[in-house]
Amino acid sequence: GMNLLNIKEDLKLFISNLRENGIIVGIFVDPDIEQVKEAARIGAQYIEINT
Repeated sequence: GMNLLNIKEDLKLFISNLRENGIIVGIFVDPDIEQVKEAARIGAQYIEINT
């Protein structure tokens, strides 16, 4: 999965633009609680956990 903590500001803007255009956004993350929390903070509508 992606390390959201390193790219969160760029990704937040990208996600915002997608959502404004009606696109549902999901993110593939590692099974780490901080990654899951960050996905929610930056606007992901769902996540997939890398196992």
